[in-house]
Amino acid sequence: MPLPLSTEDRFSLVLRTDEKLPQEKQPRFFFRFLSGREQRRQAEKFDELERLNSSVQRIDKLFAILKNVLVGWENMPNGLAYDLERVEDVLQFSEAQELIYRAWSYSPRIEDLKNLESQSPIPSGKSAGPENATPVKTP
Repeated sequence: MPLPLSTEDRFSLVLRTDEKLPQEKQPRFFFRFLSGREQRRQAEKFDELERLNSSVQRIDKLFAILKNVLVGWENMPNGLAYDLERVEDVLQFSEAQELIYRAWSYSPRIEDLKNLESQSPIPSGKSAGPENATPVKTP
C-alpha cells in the first residue's frame, strides 16, 4: 500500500538536542507520510511562511503546518500524553521548525520499507533524522 494512504504507517523523529539522551528516554515525535500533492501544499505553506512579516503570524503558520502532519509523541517528561492542542505548550518555535523541515524532507530507505511489516511499533536503532528516521507500524 502506498505510505500516504496507510493509516498505520508513520515515522518518528527526535529533536537534535535530545539525541544525547539514552534512546529509551528520548522524546519521540511521530509523523504521517505525505503524498506528492500534500508535499507540494506543504512547500507552498513554507513559501508563504517565508513571506510573512509578522512574527506572530510566522509562529501561528509554522505550528499550523506542524499540526497537519504530527500524529503522536512518546517519552515526554512527566508522562505527558499526546494532545495536538498542546503542541505549542511543548515545543518552542525553533524546535517546531526543526521537526517540520526534517519531516518534510524525510524519505524512507528501501530497506526500511521492506522491513516495515515486521517492525515493532516502537522504533529501535539510532535516533531519527531525515537521514536515519525509522518508519514504524502503528499498533
